[in-house]
Amino acid sequence: MRVRRLSDPEAFRTAVWSFLLEREAENNLMLGVAGRVAAGGSYSADSAERPVMLTVEEEGRVIGAALQTPPHKLILSPMAPAAASAVAAYLHEHGAVVPGVLGPKEPAEAFATSWSELIRGERRLHQSLRIYQAEAVTPPAGVPGECIVATRDHLETVLAWARAFATETGESEHDLERATTARVEKRQIFLWKDSTPVSMAAYATPTPHGLRVNLVYTPPERRRHGYASALVAEISQRALDGGHRFCFLFADLGNPISNSIYQKIGYRPVCDFDVYEFLDP
Repeated sequence: MRVRRLSDPEAFRTAVWSFLLEREAENNLMLGVAGRVAAGGSYSADSAERPVMLTVEEEGRVIGAALQTPPHKLILSPMAPAAASAVAAYLHEHGAVVPGVLGPKEPAEAFATSWSELIRGERRLHQSLRIYQAEAVTPPAGVPGECIVATRDHLETVLAWARAFATETGESEHDLERATTARVEKRQIFLWKDSTPVSMAAYATPTPHGLRVNLVYTPPERRRHGYASALVAEISQRALDGGHRFCFLFADLGNPISNSIYQKIGYRPVCDFDVYEFLDP
């Protein structure tokens, strides 16, 4: 088993693309980030550090991949636990800074265990997620309002909701204002409007055949009216009508309501992801 680091984003994309596409839903996050980095986009505009792009190979065949765009967490593809431990050993040997890791349950746990032992620090399970995929959606009936594209006129609301979303999910607010503003300008954020905006959702970076929906947020006082369900169903249908074969999304397993509503509109479970954070020794 060999862990190899690539310095050129296009070379990394070429090396891992067919491997990742074998399980496109499970790899939707890495596919999106790798495609964006290869296209010259920066996932963390104010970071001077280059992306960390690794393959795990056996007999000349890719059996795993890892990608980190500092200062964000390391993303793992599906791989054997031993391969994930080998990635941890390689990164530690080369002095990498890894604030956390996310990936399918078994490799994520194997990496987290190995890394915490190597740095003599602690790991913390930050979040357990489930990936869902939809090839057709069924919108909920009777939800008042309509889907609109967020514009700069909505930026104050969108930024406030994006910060609230980050707080609720425990995600980093690093680069939040710049990234959210850019997404509004690219018409990637949508609002459900019932007289006034009441819910938000967005498109993330696409994969070759799919599109991920994220940033789903409804203010607490507006919840339980079906707004998020209607909005996610609408923008998912637009993506499917636009030529995407399927849509993906991540749901927090600690939130049974969101998991239920996604399944009711047509999303089906694919696999579970765990997110770990590492604490300084």
